[in-house]
Amino acid sequence: MRALLLHRPVGGRWSVFGDGKRDIWDTYTVAADTITIQETGRTGPIPRDCKGPGVYKFSRSNENTLTFTLVNDACGLRKKNVLLAQHRK
Repeated sequence: MRALLLHRPVGGRWSVFGDGKRDIWDTYTVAADTITIQETGRTGPIPRDCKGPGVYKFSRSNENTLTFTLVNDACGLRKKNVLLAQHRK
């Protein structure tokens, strides 16, 4: 299972962890209810379709749940991870 970890401040880093190790890291910007994510590194080469930014709308249905809706993203791996249900532990 992968976990997304957002670091503050806004405009900071976004990391995807699998098996306790950081697999992918990104930078992000937020404007209103829209987040733009740009991959900056991973444990292997960045796939061609992941070199551009991904854009998502986000909302919170409650204090522990964050939901993302796809606006535009060519990166299949990022979409797979971002569109998973996100719950605070």
